[in-house]
Amino acid sequence: MFLKDALTFSADGKTLVKCDESYEGKVVVPSSMNELGQSSGGGLSRFFSAIVSNKVTTIAEDAFRNCKKITSIVLPESINLIEKNAFWGCSSLSSIRIPDKVQKIDSFAFHSCPKLESIDIPSSVMEIGMFAFSDCPGIRRINVDRDNSNYRSEDGVLYSKDKSILYKVPPCFERFIIPSSVSRIDYDAFSGCSRLTTIEIPANVLDIESGSVFWGYKGFRGFVVDRSNPVYCDIDGALCSKDGKDLIRVPEGFPSFKTPDCIHTIKEGAFWGCEKLTEIEISKNVTKIELVAFSETYGNKRYVVAADNPCFSEKNGAICSKDGRALLHVPVGLETFTVPDGIVYINAVCNDNESIAFENNDKLTSLTIPSSVMLIGEYTFMGCKNLVELHMKHQTPLAAFDEKSDIDVAKVTLFVPRESEGAYRAHPFYRQFARIVGE
Repeated sequence: MFLKDALTFSADGKTLVKCDESYEGKVVVPSSMNELGQSSGGGLSRFFSAIVSNKVTTIAEDAFRNCKKITSIVLPESINLIEKNAFWGCSSLSSIRIPDKVQKIDSFAFHSCPKLESIDIPSSVMEIGMFAFSDCPGIRRINVDRDNSNYRSEDGVLYSKDKSILYKVPPCFERFIIPSSVSRIDYDAFSGCSRLTTIEIPANVLDIESGSVFWGYKGFRGFVVDRSNPVYCDIDGALCSKDGKDLIRVPEGFPSFKTPDCIHTIKEGAFWGCEKLTEIEISKNVTKIELVAFSETYGNKRYVVAADNPCFSEKNGAICSKDGRALLHVPVGLETFTVPDGIVYINAVCNDNESIAFENNDKLTSLTIPSSVMLIGEYTFMGCKNLVELHMKHQTPLAAFDEKSDIDVAKVTLFVPRESEGAYRAHPFYRQFARIVGE
């Protein structure tokens, strides 16, 4: 390692490892380098602009990640690869030109760059990864060189060359009609299009990657599907399978929603981001709920399950198994929650239904778990980053449940039966909690 102008390089001078965090100003990467290293992102976070030398061929994974002060970056013609997350979170980046030799722009390369207004894709680009331009609300146009053999653009919209795949609609659109040539809508096609109020699905669209494709339209009021479409239909403004058995997507603008009685499966991402919903009703014929179906439904305080549903029941506003022994889905909008007495399993597989019971419940600050609970499965607390109180009613400490959990136990106060304080303090998992208090 050696230091030059507050930049730290590898011994051969070809990889930028980090930058002194006190450094501010313009960085000129020396001509001896041919790659920007993965670990450089944190050190680059104070740069206002960057000029990369003409020896660099790769912008590596996370190279400029979260460089929030960079407003412009000059890339040389030598660049042929932009790896994933390369410019993730460059929140001040307003312009960048992609060089003519770049062949691949990897996944999330420009994710969360809100000030970017346009992207120019040269003829050399053969592959654009998933969500490469996601969460970029300022983009007004994506332009593709006419000689590009894989992609094209029309009116600033990104398509496959033959216009059969819709890849990205800029968030500025207030109304958009999907061309009749489109047969597939890609993962990131409509994310962040907050101004759209309706979407019309033409007859030829046969493949929609996921319900989460339509995430980010807060005023969205409904889908309209061509009646001759053989794969999809609209029911009560929601997007469903043609036979009406699969609920694919609920518009984010709905204040309330009851799944139609014909629905059997709630698909992945069906309610993603529906923050206005305060209550979600599960009808009698729903027998399967896929993972991340209710992700980011931050307004939801309660699920209501039809009494004659054969697979699910409701306890304390949560979705449980029919026999009331497994807790499956807790409303995302709750700040406190008490797991119902009688629950034995949290996050169990129930009638082929997998669940993440507290998935992304980042509003949750206090949780009570009764002594009836015998097993807490992995991923149960994925995204529960703000929990500060956990009340365990077990006399004997339950087996550790921290697998793939986002609970920061060092910040959580654990309340336990007063007579069991010693047992919890001696337990290798529970003794990691910030405090253990008898109650």
